[in-house]
Amino acid sequence: MAKKKDINTKYMNQSDSKMSEEDLFELIGATCDVANRKKTLEALRQSEERYRSLIEELGEAVYRMSLPDGKYEYFNPAARLVFGYTKEDFLRNPLFIRKIIHPDYMDYFERKWADLIKGEVPPTYEYKIIDPEGNERSIIQSNKGIFDDKGNIIAIEGICRNITDRKLKEQLVQAAREYAENIIATVPLSLLVLKPDLRVTLANRSFYQTFKVTPKETIGQLIYEVDNRQWDIPRLRDLLEHILPEHTTIEGFEVEHDFTALGRRVMLLNAQRIFRESNHTDLVLLVIQDITERKRAEEELRKHREHLEVLVEQRAHAPKLLSYLMLLDLPDAVLAVIDFVLAAIRFLPLPRGGVRRR
Repeated sequence: MAKKKDINTKYMNQSDSKMSEEDLFELIGATCDVANRKKTLEALRQSEERYRSLIEELGEAVYRMSLPDGKYEYFNPAARLVFGYTKEDFLRNPLFIRKIIHPDYMDYFERKWADLIKGEVPPTYEYKIIDPEGNERSIIQSNKGIFDDKGNIIAIEGICRNITDRKLKEQLVQAAREYAENIIATVPLSLLVLKPDLRVTLANRSFYQTFKVTPKETIGQLIYEVDNRQWDIPRLRDLLEHILPEHTTIEGFEVEHDFTALGRRVMLLNAQRIFRESNHTDLVLLVIQDITERKRAEEELRKHREHLEVLVEQRAHAPKLLSYLMLLDLPDAVLAVIDFVLAAIRFLPLPRGGVRRR
């Protein structure tokens, strides 16, 4: 400014005399400098007004609080939308947040306030308040600390959002998940829920008991890596990687495998893809039924039926066989034994309901 004053005095003193070209260029430069400064200041003023207008119209509460006195230096009108209180309620009452904080979060507030005064500014705060109607509101707040040249904190700026609806939805989802998990836990069949990458996100008690594994060995693991890769079964890979992606549901898929601790097991698998609208991904529900004992029983029953069918056939042909043998010139003792055997066959009991042929 002193230089400008000297220039102006110089030109005023030369008003009655002829200016040199050097003086004229200097005057032009000074005039342009003043004009540019005015344009810059005007541009800054207009820019500030635009940004202030944007902040004033935000649906998120924006504020600045001086520290350590807790006095609000600025609050936009969205204070009412987010907190239920007007910006004037905050501006007139230093540290107004302490008056409206939820009682369950008072200890949390006091700890965070003590840290803030020491210059510790976390990226976010999450807490509850009580609005003017006495209702709870969940708030998440993004933070920025303002420090002086010596590194001392002098203010905090924050952006606050009302996440009450989101929290309610999360609680409902969590309650539904717990309900589903409780049901799954009581199902006698082995159940697995797999993420899109085929990692196990849920397994029930029956799975752990049937296949002798623990949650630590199961949850978060690729299905093929569970129990030291005991589940790396070619037929299972075929189901999960090739067949199921082409269908929503697969039922009655039979798999046989030799497990180190269990021996050879026969399993019947049902698989279903469950689409999640929230993130457009599929979970896989895998229901595993160990039918090893059933298969053994079926095999025993099959052998028993075949044996009975043979006996039935023998009984049906017994009279013809005896007549044929009588035509042969066999010793009486031999014929007596044969007659006794055939008589025994004729009187063997049949199973109730008869024999069902396969």
